[in-house]
Parts: sequence; structure tokens; C-alpha cells
Amino acid sequence: MSRSYTYIGCLNASLSGLKVLVVTGLMARGLVEEEVRRAEGKRVEAVVVALPRPVAALFSLKFIASELQRLDLRGGGFDAILIPGMVRGDASTLKDELGVPAFKGPKHAADLAAALEALAAGEELSTTTPACELLKERVEGRALKALSELEAS
Repeated sequence: MSRSYTYIGCLNASLSGLKVLVVTGLMARGLVEEEVRRAEGKRVEAVVVALPRPVAALFSLKFIASELQRLDLRGGGFDAILIPGMVRGDASTLKDELGVPAFKGPKHAADLAAALEALAAGEELSTTTPACELLKERVEGRALKALSELEAS
């Protein structure tokens, strides 16, 4: 079975910025790429990798580790890995296998920009709790702003 990975570099980091690998599946790739671009200018560089399965929420930590080991992340200069928030288990196990700290991202791709912005601001994400639950107020504020913009147009 051939492997196909998609990398989307969001080259918006300053030299002192954070470099984050964002893991997703094939179906959500486009939305995840769009959300990564929304985080532009937030002192974070995000690289999206779409692993070769359609639904990221169904990934196991073992599958993620196995696929990312093929990419040899140790030389990639990544400061963190964000996995989908719906993945079961403790993301800290990935650090042992990959050498890079891993955290739960949000449950939904639409909340990814807020999670990346939080990381860039130095906020601590969790290895067990999805980022959207930790950043609930920020995500709600973004949703209300988008709703207001829609109502105004």
C-alpha cells in the first residue's frame, strides 16, 4: 500500500515562533488547511499532515505514532504536535515514541485557529482534554463575532 501525505506549510512564523505539526485525516484536510491559514500572523508555523485514512477522529494513538515515525520528526524542528481532539487516549504517549510533545487539538477543525493562537501565546494545552474544551470562552467569542458579521452583511 503506497503512502500519501500532504504537507501544507503556513509560513507565518517569526524566527522566535512556534512550529506545530497538525495531524488530520483525508476528509478534513481542506478545512484544516483553511483554519491553519486563519492563524496567520500569530507567531506560529503550522504544517498539516493528512494521514492516509479518511476520518481523523477514528485514528488510534498507535496508528498516529506509526505513521508519524515514517516521517522522522526528530529533525523537523517541531515544538509540538496537535492531534484531533476526538482521538481516544493520552497524547503524551506520542512524545515517548516521536520525541516531540503532543497535545489534543480541538474536536472540530473550525476551532483549530484558536488552538494554534493559544499555543503561540504560551497557553498550555492538554494531552487528555480537547483544546476546544480548554479554550471554550475564546471559541465562543470567535463564533459570536462570526455570527455578528453574518447578521451585519
